[in-house]
Amino acid sequence: MAEDVKKIVDTCKICKENQFKPAENHPAKFLKVSGIFDRIGIDLVLGLPETPEGYIGILVIVEYFTKYPYAVPIKSKTANEIAEQLWQYFCLFGPAKEILSDQGTEFVNEVVDSMINRIGSRHVVTSPYHPRTNGQCERFNKEIVSCLRKLVSDNPTDWTVWLNFALLAYRTRIHSVTKFSPIELMFGKKPNGFENWKDVSTESLEENILSKAKELQVKMSNDRTKALTNIEKGKDKQVKSQNKNQKVRYDKLKPGTKVYVTIDGIHNKLSPKYRGPFTIVECTKNDNYVLKNVLGEILKDSYPLNKLKIVNEADNDEAEVIDKKFYKFEKILDHRKVKNGYEYLIEWKKGNHTWEPTKNILDKKVIESYWSKIGKIPKKRGRKPKNHINFSGIINIIITLPIMI
Repeated sequence: MAEDVKKIVDTCKICKENQFKPAENHPAKFLKVSGIFDRIGIDLVLGLPETPEGYIGILVIVEYFTKYPYAVPIKSKTANEIAEQLWQYFCLFGPAKEILSDQGTEFVNEVVDSMINRIGSRHVVTSPYHPRTNGQCERFNKEIVSCLRKLVSDNPTDWTVWLNFALLAYRTRIHSVTKFSPIELMFGKKPNGFENWKDVSTESLEENILSKAKELQVKMSNDRTKALTNIEKGKDKQVKSQNKNQKVRYDKLKPGTKVYVTIDGIHNKLSPKYRGPFTIVECTKNDNYVLKNVLGEILKDSYPLNKLKIVNEADNDEAEVIDKKFYKFEKILDHRKVKNGYEYLIEWKKGNHTWEPTKNILDKKVIESYWSKIGKIPKKRGRKPKNHINFSGIINIIITLPIMI
């Protein structure tokens, strides 16, 4: 009897969607960089108080070798504004070989992609909800926000006034990994201090400009070689620390393995934690997994191991649970209360409509998106829920049905 109970629990779809399982990770990997502007990371800092000039956030760009940060205030995260600011950066420093960003539409769009392709750079995007891949930017974001919070405590809307001051402080501080300041590695010399330079003669510098240039060239070469050595040492320490602080799985998941995907972002606390099932197609060179749904369609995004909940090996063949027949429809049009919950009015591809119970909808995230879109949350026992953020757009949904429509 105990085995029967365990089998029922193991094949319970509701359990798989809601039962928490500690995340696993493959061994940490270090994004190798061997020279200046081999790679830059770009990201946005949002959620700042709007300034009188209309600025709402910061575009952050970090050069991976020198750790040199660049940041400018932005009034929106439209493709045109982001592309314009990126172009200003490339005009100052030249194009980077590789540009790393998340999958936000402010970075992944025709305008930005067209510009990046024209300058010859390679655009690499991180997995969804996996910010540590672009760790350089994430760490700097925390630093700059922490610094600004202290500087503008009396007047939070003045953060643009103090942004460059905060940047100067970060650029001139010795970095824990390279053992050099970012500004020294970027430009080959330490910046002038805030001293009295009025009475300092510049004749000797003008007379010996060639020798100073050679001296600067040698210093930059030596410093960057030392920095690269320090980065390699720091890499090993970082990888060991990261592996120590997480549950590591060394073997790769095999194609055909059934998994559920973590539902990230803002959602109802009583909503499922996972969606699925999906089937692993392959593992990429960066240890992300390509998945397909029950209709055999390949998902657009690939996912790291820590976003996957692995179905028990024993019930891989029973992951679909309800039925082997799956159908796709256009969208949810309406809902109605019934004795055991809700039914949803489904619009099919051919234009016909049917009412379907919640249990027939495979991806519960779509139901949540429907409630968010209409600005409500299904009523449950307890305190009155708050409205969630509205979403827009038509979503294709996979559902299970016991009969053909």
